[in-house]
Amino acid sequence: MRMLLKLWRNNKGLVAFLFLMVLFRSAVADWNVVPSGSMLPTIREGDRIFVDKMTYDLRVPLTHRDRASARSAAQRHRDD
Repeated sequence: MRMLLKLWRNNKGLVAFLFLMVLFRSAVADWNVVPSGSMLPTIREGDRIFVDKMTYDLRVPLTHRDRASARSAAQRHRDD
């Protein structure tokens, strides 16, 4: 237990930085490396793309989940 407390005291700044970085990448912005040349000549393989998530919606970090629906198109049309 003492070792954990010592580790915590010595690395508070690093832990805070990592926590803020995760929040930033999940809610505000993210960056991705292009894995293939499918967008040539506009985007080259290995380019870094910046994604601005604020333009879509402001949300609580790490809570976005996609939901799948097993209803058919006819059922969805009837419900509307």
